[in-house]
Amino acid sequence: MRGWLEDQVRGPRSIEVRLEPLVNFIHQINVVANITHSKYQTSLNHQAATLRELRLFLRDIVNKLMKERKFYCFCKPVNLDEVSDYLEVVKKPMDLERIRENIDCMEYSTIKEFTYDVELIAENAIEYNPADDHTGRQIRHRAAELKDFLHSLLDNELDEDFATLCEEIKTARAARAEQRETELQSSRSRSDSHRNSGTFRRSVIADEDSVSVEINGISSQSQDSDCTDVIVHKIVEMLKTADVDHMIRLYTLISQVVIKNRSNKEMTKETLLTEHIEPLIHSFSQTIPR
Repeated sequence: MRGWLEDQVRGPRSIEVRLEPLVNFIHQINVVANITHSKYQTSLNHQAATLRELRLFLRDIVNKLMKERKFYCFCKPVNLDEVSDYLEVVKKPMDLERIRENIDCMEYSTIKEFTYDVELIAENAIEYNPADDHTGRQIRHRAAELKDFLHSLLDNELDEDFATLCEEIKTARAARAEQRETELQSSRSRSDSHRNSGTFRRSVIADEDSVSVEINGISSQSQDSDCTDVIVHKIVEMLKTADVDHMIRLYTLISQVVIKNRSNKEMTKETLLTEHIEPLIHSFSQTIPR
């Protein structure tokens, strides 16, 4: 985001819509966003470190399961040459080697996801093997023991706070992905509707580690105003209790307001700030936890 304003603001001086003071306003927002972005990256790094610890923990659990001789039959996929009708009964095969591969491929972001697949091994074994057959009864018994052994390991070795943290990371990542998709769809829609207008161009890319906002068609000269300072002060006060995702969302919404009013030649800086941006900030503040 650094320097985007200086690089992008190159509009003609004859433009009738005089929004120069707003350029300085958005620039001040950008300064705050840069500081917040650093915290955002720190948060992402912490999440990555947590999930790395999760993978180490899950590998240790899988290794302990595979070392038990009684669970040897669950280590590798069922040989379909020997059991030709297996896939007719079991719709989602699973084994410990596949689980270990899933860990390496970062398929699990929570303990629950991992536990589901281990229990799936046991459920498949019980579903396929009949209880009235001696071999079948042995496999069913080992399947039940596999589930008990797994939960015993988790009870003894898993920190519940760590498990909760992993769940929170999964929820946060899903929310960010949903927000990115919404904003990208909105950006595409605006791009289609304004493709023939050469005055303004805006692109928003909200990724886990970057936010880019581009605005063309605004004169590069700017000056401070009391109205601008008041609104910037309100934003700074409001964001004291906000998290990173709130900052990124507000930054995007303010830019959307600028673009939306670009064709109104009667719009003044004071009107845009007091009648459009300030109400937006007030409404947005209601969504931030106190």
